[in-house]
Amino acid sequence: MVAGVSARASADVDELKPPPYLLLQAMSFLGVPPESSVMVGDSATDIEAAQRAGSKSIAYANKPGKREKFMKYRPTGIVDQMTELI
Repeated sequence: MVAGVSARASADVDELKPPPYLLLQAMSFLGVPPESSVMVGDSATDIEAAQRAGSKSIAYANKPGKREKFMKYRPTGIVDQMTELI
């Protein structure tokens, strides 16, 4: 079930990650504060956007070398497989 979609609706690049615009939009739509939210992403900009929004972040290290790359961004957690989130 999908409760909503938070997606770019204009050509304004300031709405793209790492600025947290889309994350904050989704949190607002769902009525969930940033401190109760988690962003799961596979890029450094995903982690940065979560941190800028004030939410937790889980880095998805889906390729060799990504775990080490993500370490410098200090995500809340790092997973190698999505099944680790269950």
